[in-house]
Amino acid sequence: MKKYIFMRILRSLVSIFLVTALTYTIIYTMVPSKIDFKQDPNYNKIATTKDKKANYENTIMQRLGYVDYYDTKELQEKASKEDSSVTVEGTDANKKIYEA
Repeated sequence: MKKYIFMRILRSLVSIFLVTALTYTIIYTMVPSKIDFKQDPNYNKIATTKDKKANYENTIMQRLGYVDYYDTKELQEKASKEDSSVTVEGTDANKKIYEA
């Protein structure tokens, strides 16, 4: 009887884990991320240029937990901590550091 109860509890826990994992997978991969901006009243106000639009979209995606986003200043500061010779210029040396 103890073995039966143990197996039922174990199956229950596995089922809960699988359902939760499946739900998170569906939410984070199968739901289009552009839906988040359809009814956003600030989207059209803030996103006047392509750069501002990309910055706003990525900031919202970061808040929702989809991506880790750094704007130009944050990325340069983070890269400067690793290598003090990093600048915001588009050189090959900087490209290697930023892509690492």
